[in-house]
Amino acid sequence: MSDFFGTWILPSSSPKGKIDVESVIAEQDGEVTVTMNSSIMVGTVSDVVIDGDTLTGVLKMTKPLTITSQLTYELTSPTTLNATVKSRLMPAQRMVGTKQT
Repeated sequence: MSDFFGTWILPSSSPKGKIDVESVIAEQDGEVTVTMNSSIMVGTVSDVVIDGDTLTGVLKMTKPLTITSQLTYELTSPTTLNATVKSRLMPAQRMVGTKQT
């Protein structure tokens, strides 16, 4: 079982101020699933690959706008990760996540 699996809280800045993004990483029927939600955004991650301490995938946000970004999570400890979200239209968003469960 990967240290990635569980619920992570990723504090982030947005035009509406600071928000906490909840990212849930799980394994279902042999595939890794990742969802990301907050009070102002909803997204799912496809093409998820875990390679050691790195998880990568394609983030498809559906709220507040539809945009596709590259997502990278890097474990720095079993309860902390660095997250980077990069789309073609905006600068990379970097966050530090803390595992909740």
